Amino acid sequence: MIIEAAAPLFAQNGFFGTTTKEIANAASVSEALLYHHFRSKAALYREVQVTVCANLEKTVELISRFPDSTDTLIASLYLFFLDFNIEDKQAKNARNTRNRLLLFSIIENGEIARFVLKKTKKAAIRKFSACIAAGIEAGEIVERIPPSALSTWFFHHLVSMMGSLTLSECHFEEDNILKKERLLNTVRFILRGIGMTDAILEQRVNSPYLQACMKRFELADS
Repeated sequence: MIIEAAAPLFAQNGFFGTTTKEIANAASVSEALLYHHFRSKAALYREVQVTVCANLEKTVELISRFPDSTDTLIASLYLFFLDFNIEDKQAKNARNTRNRLLLFSIIENGEIARFVLKKTKKAAIRKFSACIAAGIEAGEIVERIPPSALSTWFFHHLVSMMGSLTLSECHFEEDNILKKERLLNTVRFILRGIGMTDAILEQRVNSPYLQACMKRFELADS
């Protein structure tokens, strides 16, 4: 309860701009009880970090179960970008809190950003790099400069940018068809940017194919 109350406050005001009194009030507990569970604001902040990483770690662990291939690369990209199109209010609030925490962390001392990078993104980047290398070996991705490791960072930065954009209340009104097409076009843009051939893009980056890939993820997660 205290962690759930603290996360949006840290996300809105940062670590230094949030007081334990505000957290206690938001959690409907006394400051004494808060300090009974967490010896300091910094200790509570670290627990918020762990909570923020939990869903990301689950996604990365799920992806790691699949072989290094262009199929895994395509479906994984789609899986990550689906996060920006969720409609469930609770899930959307959790996503926005996570993204705000990361942004505020970068503005302050970078603690949460470094923690998330260490716990999840390095593993994800290794996986995507391995998938790109497998695609190059299979002739489905054209090897380019920069090499695959830097291509993976290109994807990472674009995902981070889009995550930041979702925090804005200003957005275009879209129906579900347009949202789906925007999602597919974003995945196509990244894959073309890292060198995937037009033949593979045409064959695999489409709704029926990706739906089948997502079904495999769902089965693996069940």
